[in-house]
Amino acid sequence: MVIYIFLWFILLISSIKKHYSKYIYMYIILLIIPLGIRSIDVGTDTITYFNIFEDIRISGSSYIEPMWLLINKFVLFFNGDFTSLMLLVSFLTIYPLGLYLRKESENPNLSLFLYYSLCFYGMAFNISRQILATSFIFIAYYYLSKNKRIKYTLMVIFASLFHLSSIFALFVYLFNKIKLTTKKIYLLLVFSMFFGTFLINDKVIRIIAGKYANYILTSEGYRTSLIIPIVLTLILNCLFIFLYLTSENKIKVTLWFKVYFLSVIVNNMSYTLILGSRLLIFFSISQIIYFVSFIYNNRIKQKYISFSVILLYSLVLFLRMILTNGGEIVPYNLVCLW
Repeated sequence: MVIYIFLWFILLISSIKKHYSKYIYMYIILLIIPLGIRSIDVGTDTITYFNIFEDIRISGSSYIEPMWLLINKFVLFFNGDFTSLMLLVSFLTIYPLGLYLRKESENPNLSLFLYYSLCFYGMAFNISRQILATSFIFIAYYYLSKNKRIKYTLMVIFASLFHLSSIFALFVYLFNKIKLTTKKIYLLLVFSMFFGTFLINDKVIRIIAGKYANYILTSEGYRTSLIIPIVLTLILNCLFIFLYLTSENKIKVTLWFKVYFLSVIVNNMSYTLILGSRLLIFFSISQIIYFVSFIYNNRIKQKYISFSVILLYSLVLFLRMILTNGGEIVPYNLVCLW
């Protein structure tokens, strides 16, 4: 647990001043190394990835998505071991993200801190394929925000070769065309919450998710207790409303705001599903840009309040992850390197 708290404080300190962002690659390395050299008992799915790696080493094939199969074979071609694979995956997950944060974020280090504190980094210890795909989905959104639609589409397709579920990010293109008004926003919030609470069922999931529905329904299914998910969902909605009411108008028309709003809707519709959060991450990644934009572009007179609200929200999620051992990432252990 100590290493996670240490990294949290280091990244927080690094984000205090915008000009500290010139050191972002140093912090990227700080994130890549622990993620890449973790023991196979750190992260629920790490042992699964190890078994897949061994299957590919022995048989040369696997049921897994083609790009994951390819990077496994790439490592094996150079006689690499599983740790080599994890280091490569860690690099492909963190480095491209940092590269595009420098292009898009008003404070790249602060965005990197939010990536860490909002638990995307923590999830990378567990659902490595999805978080790797999420980094490329983030790049796809960057292209869409610049109206580079072909690059956006190709990047989403590329991400889906790591994890098929990321194909849902193509929906953002259509959602971005919707002209949002205050009335529409509140109606969508209420309807999505009503839908997720009372109307979600197996039939609806199969219509919406298609073939991916089998994965959602057969592997985990519905939550047995909804107390914590409801509380977190209410917090998420209250936070969104607060940000919406206090943000400057110029950032409420951006792609990043719309994708963030879409993430709230998706959460409201899927919070009863155990695997709902795995679909949510492809949209909630927008927070690492929008939250930074809000901190620097809001109508709150006491400017420290905007940062404090975002910091408190991210801290709650971070502490929940490490204190409840979300994804089985605690305790942290290094792989034996000798």
